[in-house]
Amino acid sequence: MKYDKPLKILMLASSYPRSKEDSASVFLRHLAESLSQRGIKVHVLAPGDKEHGTRMEGDIYVHRFQYFPRRLQKLAYGSGILPNLKQNPLLWIEVPFFVAVMGYSLLREVWKERPDLIHAHWVLPQGLIAVLAKLLYKLPVITTAHGGDAFAFKGRLLSCLKRFVLRQGNGWTSNTQATSHALGWDGSLPKPHIIPMGVNVKHFQEGERSTLRRELPKDHSLLLFVGRLVEKKGVDDLLRAFSLLPPEVQAKTALWVVGEGEAHGNLRQCAEGLGIIGKVRFWGHISNYRLPDFYAAADLFVVHRSKQPRETPRVKGLCYWKPSRRGYACWRHPSVEYPRWLTTVIREYW
Repeated sequence: MKYDKPLKILMLASSYPRSKEDSASVFLRHLAESLSQRGIKVHVLAPGDKEHGTRMEGDIYVHRFQYFPRRLQKLAYGSGILPNLKQNPLLWIEVPFFVAVMGYSLLREVWKERPDLIHAHWVLPQGLIAVLAKLLYKLPVITTAHGGDAFAFKGRLLSCLKRFVLRQGNGWTSNTQATSHALGWDGSLPKPHIIPMGVNVKHFQEGERSTLRRELPKDHSLLLFVGRLVEKKGVDDLLRAFSLLPPEVQAKTALWVVGEGEAHGNLRQCAEGLGIIGKVRFWGHISNYRLPDFYAAADLFVVHRSKQPRETPRVKGLCYWKPSRRGYACWRHPSVEYPRWLTTVIREYW
């Protein structure tokens, strides 16, 4: 769809890819690029890491703000704000500065750029800041709930703030029904638009299986996990389940863990303690552009299934589906039944 006068959207987010290889909220860059291709002028306001200011990234105007002395800014990137706060409680000192500077930066960009719409990603704090800006500039605001704030922010005050944001905005979207219900959607809030996270199917179909299979013996099968290495992903459960495989299956099976996060060190120690470190490879951060080859190489793609269902990883894994011994498994966390269930799936699979 093209517009005679291009719409101008200002996206407000707590993170945005810092480079072409960066995976931090990479879906926001994909969304911004897709909107731009439809003739919409997109501006993104997000915190900086080592840099701040405005620059063009393709057709996207990216505005980054500095909220703390540059060498001390540790809140927004890495494992994500909530895991960072959990790992280092001293980072709570940065939170009020983060919120205040984001609010000031939003008001400044709205005054300078005069967007037609503010699209806030995550209800808190971006959604709250956006609806407060709406009171001054009378701009329509759309808020998207991605899940982290819906499930993590509890308590009466925070619940009231989230409901205030959703009532004061002009509309809101949610990635799943579970996320919308976690925010208290029960008829008293405006009805959300449920829009699952999109996947570029063509991109993930382009993976070349042989590229990474040469890393393994020919008779080995490969299990693959892709995601941030944080507690809620339950990768420690996967490691324990893998350790329970029958010796003859484990001897010809490899587990690759792709991703980075604050739990990396603990997960490596867990693998060592379970005696499977020789069968597990931690790849660390892998560019989104290289991921198709990993999905193509895997025989079984393993997805963590929690109270917040996410279809995106499964869709990515299934994009490179071949009618042979390929598949995916989900494991639930926390559940004492998971190891037996998962190991049974793997045993029957091979």
